[in-house]
Amino acid sequence: MKRLLALMALVTVCASTTGCFHEQIIMNPNYNANVTTPDVSETQITVIGLVNVSGDVDLKATCQNGVDRASSKVLFDLGIVAFRKAEVFCTK
Repeated sequence: MKRLLALMALVTVCASTTGCFHEQIIMNPNYNANVTTPDVSETQITVIGLVNVSGDVDLKATCQNGVDRASSKVLFDLGIVAFRKAEVFCTK
């Protein structure tokens, strides 16, 4: 019985820290919503939500004409370590 309760508590804690959070920022109101392939797509790893282990995306070097849209999606979050997918769509 104790093992079952411990297992249920572990599953509850793990399930509460997972989920999908998708943030999208539109910088250009005239962006083309039909474009589905990002100019930059990378998986980023953060520790405690504060320290980005993967490094930042250099938008000035990547998008010389500016950015249409940027998005960040949580793939998996353990509380201590989180895996996010960052996508950037440049202005053409």
